[in-house]
Amino acid sequence: MLIDELLTYLFDGQLHLLAQQMATWLASSRRFTAFVTAFRDKIRKKLRVTQDQESLLDLRLELETAYLLLQERPLSLVYEPQLGGKLRGPDFAVTFTTSLTFMVEVTRLRADPKSIQAEAQEQTPATPTADTIPTIPLIDERLADTICSKLGQLLPQHSNVLLVGVEALHLTHNDLRATMLHIQQRAERNDTTFLQRYRFRDRADFFHNYQRLSEVLVRGPITKRNIRYQARCRRSFTTARLYNSSSTSCNGAEQSVPAASPPLRCGDDIACSWALRRTS
Repeated sequence: MLIDELLTYLFDGQLHLLAQQMATWLASSRRFTAFVTAFRDKIRKKLRVTQDQESLLDLRLELETAYLLLQERPLSLVYEPQLGGKLRGPDFAVTFTTSLTFMVEVTRLRADPKSIQAEAQEQTPATPTADTIPTIPLIDERLADTICSKLGQLLPQHSNVLLVGVEALHLTHNDLRATMLHIQQRAERNDTTFLQRYRFRDRADFFHNYQRLSEVLVRGPITKRNIRYQARCRRSFTTARLYNSSSTSCNGAEQSVPAASPPLRCGDDIACSWALRRTS
């Protein structure tokens, strides 16, 4: 199927916010074109039912992630792999050289007026009082909610990577690490409200799902650095590169990453090399 025919099929020949970007991606990548052709019915349905601006940005991040992953020739993708029953799985099953497969779930931390207010408060912190209750910033609470809501989609016996897109928000590696610690502490306290909110029966059920999380990648705007948190789980995973030319490791030390990284050994039982490059 030619690119023009594919675009006409996807968008019904109508104007669409994602049409121009899709045309650019398709024109620049044969592998992405093959991916879209293979999953054209699913993508077309998503484009038709997705109407509001925020949901369109969610879908754009999903498709952009596929485009970026497919820049690495050793990788192949399955979009929303089918699971038994009514279980909802991750967005992508990513196979490295036909032998090793890991899962990638893509989500986005949506900007809202509260987050903008939180950024303003961060610039002018309030004076502590005796009645002040220590808590993590609002952005971290929202990030914690985003991460916890995805734990049920992580698959057992696989490495699971959660990619969180962050639009116009400030987030440091320490913020991410504090958020992950906050999540663990609430579960360890057997916080009933916290556990029931995400439909976990108890603390053991939570950690049964949480241990499947291999890594969290937080992708910021093009002018911001991207950060990662490598979870200590049974199947570890380390990315080769994160979008821009620099990243932050789990110990907080900035690492300079060359433009063309060699394949890296990823964890104890997985080897893969993949890059996510920020497009203009």
